[in-house]
Amino acid sequence: MARCDYCKSYILFGGRKQSGRTFCNDDCLEEGRLIISADRLPQNSVDIAVEEVHQGDCPNCNGPGPIDVHVSQTVWSAVYLTSWKSKPHLSCRSCGRKEQFSGILFSGLLGWWGFPWGLIMAPVQICRNISGMIGGPSPEIPSDQLETMVRIDLAERAERGMPLPGSPPRKPKASAPSADDPIKVECDACGRQLKVKAKLAGRKGKCPDCGSSITVPDLVEDFWEDDQDVWDETDDGYSSYDDDDYGNDTPRTMTSGANGRPVGRQLEDATADRRSRQRRRSS
Repeated sequence: MARCDYCKSYILFGGRKQSGRTFCNDDCLEEGRLIISADRLPQNSVDIAVEEVHQGDCPNCNGPGPIDVHVSQTVWSAVYLTSWKSKPHLSCRSCGRKEQFSGILFSGLLGWWGFPWGLIMAPVQICRNISGMIGGPSPEIPSDQLETMVRIDLAERAERGMPLPGSPPRKPKASAPSADDPIKVECDACGRQLKVKAKLAGRKGKCPDCGSSITVPDLVEDFWEDDQDVWDETDDGYSSYDDDDYGNDTPRTMTSGANGRPVGRQLEDATADRRSRQRRRSS
């Protein structure tokens, strides 16, 4: 029996196929178009994003995690017309069970009125929901469905040129330094790396290690009108160079630039937006 490459549900009848992959409906097919791109993402970025979503707050009730994908099943039918679908929900276990219980009620009330598929699919969808409520994803380990959803979201972000979690932040473009901004200087004789205040640009001084003459690069011409040719060591003119003084290399996470919104909510909204665009294209 085939399984959907997006939501991992079993496909009893029908399904959609594209590029050698199988999907249970048009929504999963739309999500699946990014799967190929998602397969090329760095595993480190995926692991960081998955863990952040899994341990985050529930996007529905704002309660504590773990957060995972819980799938609800529904079916409705009328005479000879029957429609059934699987819908993934990114939520905590409690909210996921509520959605599955709603699927049981919906299918129990509206699923029996078609022949023959309504009579067949109503008990199937109800049993699927009961199975999901009893079992469901492990609270200890993120499910494959969650990793797939996160991969797809990261692939779409990458297509828009957004940085991936775990990647270093982009350095801002260089601009004219202020008086107290440090600039990098290296002694040609001994290789000592120093940081020097920008107000000393164009001046000369001695290396504190070997005593050789060093000229500070003149980054801005005539920026300071001062003929002094020595560094003022008492004014903290130079000190050992440290990478930490020139930028924060803290790895990015999915909350970067998100105004404090829970990562689960960001992922849920992004998935809903993609499905909404698909429905508009189909209408």
